[in-house]
This record gives sequence, C-alpha cells and structure tokens, in this order.
Amino acid sequence: MKRNLGLWRLMAFVAALSIVFGVVSCGTPAPAPEPEVVKETVVVKETVIVEVTPEPQEVIKETVVVKETVVVQATPEGPKEPIRIGTGQPLTGPVAWIGQYYNQGLTMAAEEINSEGGVLGHLVQIFPCDNEAVAEKALTCVRRLVDQDKVQMIIEMGSSSTTLAAMPLMEEYEVPFLAAIVSAPSITDNTGREGGNIWAFRSCAHDGMTLDPVAKYIIPQVDTISLIAWNSAAPREAAEELKQLLEAGGVEVLSVDYTEAGQADYRPVITRIKSLDPDGLWFSIVARDAAVFIRQWRELGMSEQKLFSGSNVVGYEFLEAIKDDPSLGEGITEATLYIPGLEPDFEERYLARWGTPADYIASAAHHSLRYVVATAAEMAVQDTGEVTPSSLRDALEKVSVEMPTFGLIEFDEYNQAHPDMAVMQIQNGEIVLLETISTE
Repeated sequence: MKRNLGLWRLMAFVAALSIVFGVVSCGTPAPAPEPEVVKETVVVKETVIVEVTPEPQEVIKETVVVKETVVVQATPEGPKEPIRIGTGQPLTGPVAWIGQYYNQGLTMAAEEINSEGGVLGHLVQIFPCDNEAVAEKALTCVRRLVDQDKVQMIIEMGSSSTTLAAMPLMEEYEVPFLAAIVSAPSITDNTGREGGNIWAFRSCAHDGMTLDPVAKYIIPQVDTISLIAWNSAAPREAAEELKQLLEAGGVEVLSVDYTEAGQADYRPVITRIKSLDPDGLWFSIVARDAAVFIRQWRELGMSEQKLFSGSNVVGYEFLEAIKDDPSLGEGITEATLYIPGLEPDFEERYLARWGTPADYIASAAHHSLRYVVATAAEMAVQDTGEVTPSSLRDALEKVSVEMPTFGLIEFDEYNQAHPDMAVMQIQNGEIVLLETISTE
C-alpha cells in the first residue's frame, strides 16, 4: 500500500506539472524573432519504502522531469516614421538668396533636432522645392511635395505672392502650412474658424500688425514723407497701409514708388523725390538692393532726410554690403521682428555651419521649425501616437512656446501669432536697439 501511495504521489506531481506548463503554452505566440527556449532540469526525489525481510529497507528513486521555460525576447523596435517637412522657395532667379537663407535655417534646425534623437524618436526630413518666386510654380511645388514627397506639412512659400497663390491648393490637400517670414496681412486675415482656411498658420507678424507701431514712431518726427517699396505683394500692401496710417496721423505722403528686385539704377526715382524735398523717407527694399539704393541716395546729395526702412534693411547683410563706408547707413531706423546680436550662440553656430552671418530669414526659418513645429509634432505624437497632417494641424492650434528673439508664440482664432518686435537704428556702423514693441 505504501508503494502504491508513493506512485500515486509521483503521478499526481507529474500531472500537476503538465497542467501548469500546458496552461503556459496555450498563450498567444510571441512575434518574431523566435523566442529563446531555456531548458531547465528539475530533479524530483521520491522516497519509496520497500518491504524487505527481515527488516524494511529505504530505497531512494530519482525521477527526472524536464521543464521548458519560455523566455520572450523583446522585439527590437524599428525606425519610426520620419516627419517629412516640405518648403517652397526661390532657389533660382533674382531672389534665390531668400531660398538659400531659408533652407540653411531649416536644415540647421533639422540637424539639431535629429542629433537629439528626433521628435520622440521621429527624425525630421526637409524637402525643398524651387518655385522661383513665381505663383504658378508655387502650385507645382505644392503638388510635388504632397503627391510625390508625401510631406505632412509645408513651411513657407518664399513670398507673399506665391503663398497666396498656393494657399487654396494646400487647403484642398488638407496639409498644414506655416508662414514664417511672409507678411501680407491677407494670408491670415481670413483664416479663422468661420469658413476660412484653417490649414494656414503664421508665426511672424504681418504688416497690418507691425505698421501701426511704425507709423506711431514716424509721425512725431516728420511732416512730409516719401515711400518706396519693392514691387511684391507684401511690400505693396505695406506701403498702401502705411500711407493711410501716416495721413491719418497728419503726415503728408508726397509720393509712393515701387522698384523691382535686382534693380541697378534708382537715380530717376531719387531725383524725383529730391525735387519734392520730403522731411523723411521710408523704403522697404530687400537688403542687397537697399545697399545699392542708399549709395545712389547719398551720391545725389540726400543727407537731411530722416530714413526709415522695412524688409530688414537694418541687419548684418546690409552692413556687410556697405562695410567699405558704414556712414552710408547712419541713422536708418527700422521696426522689425529680428534683433541681430540678441542670440550670440545661435549666430555663432550658424556662422560656423554656413560661413555667413544669420539674418532674419534664416533665424525665422530655424526657430519656426526648431521650436514651433517640433513642439506641435511632439504634441501630435503624444495625443495620437503618430504625425499626420491632421494631427499636426490640431497640435498647432494648441502650441504655446517661447521662441528666442520673437517671444511667446501662440496662434489666435485666425491662426496668427503675435511675436515681439523691436525698433533698431544704425549708429556708427553698428545696430543699436532703441525699444521693443508688442504686436498684441
């Protein structure tokens, strides 16, 4: 009886093991790679009493049971889907330098983000497209970026004209767009929640926001003024808006003229303005052209007028262009969004990377991707687990981030941010900050 009892115990023990390991093996198979199987030998000792005459004798029997322990290896996580950012810029043509600065800023921002592991593991890829600052080619760029490059977002179109031409198509594609340098008010004036283009955002201030403080700064200093602007959508809008603001403040606007990109001879328009003898001049001409303009302005004896500028004339590029005679820019005053010298670390990194000083365009491009878009992408991943055009757009609505130089970036009901701006002046060949202004 005792031997039978022992055998029953053994059988019960083995049966129990079978049940336990049978239950484990019924689980859902682990995905590839194949699980590692570790075989472990468990020795179960059983004591059996055998009746032997004349005295009982203890016999030790060993039963060997092989147990398989399944160790599931964690599947190595593959690369995450990249964040694909498109941009349309003039990479060729008379204003190709705009695209050059912009792409350098974007590239540097992407490099910095990726060197830190990307946005929660998602690396950033930049897809540039040359629109030559031509409206029709901007449409071609949008189609290529969305259909071929599969971008989840587009940053910038290089100019207000190309931006306004491309916005309806971006709305049709339902791909979010961020303007970082273009300033025509109409880009965001009608993009609110009620029937407007909800896919368009702008991180820089538009001319309607910046020109009011500009006018307030000019009005106490002059009684008469002439205006000159680059013949593009945003500068034209700015000139017309500023004219109305100045006239409302009691300043007589004697003339409004427009110039072309790369224009070599400004003497005819300068001669005409000289005959009007205004107290001041406001000129919104890109920095490279402004250097040509100011040389001819001085050559024709124009030295008494107060000079106010737009289009980021008061910056490193303009100073570099007149470095042979820094006095050419003496007294030029500008209200602008970018303050040279405020970010020495960024400026040093940019100079080391590209061999040229950072300007407003490069800074706006870099910061918009590095801070605004990266923050939105992180929010999109946290909220939805992925980065899609829709998740990025929804995240942009909620972005609240401090952007160096430009201040707090949040988007209002028209998807328009309200960054800070500054009044700067060229004094003795250097840029001096006079005051800061809120665009709220």
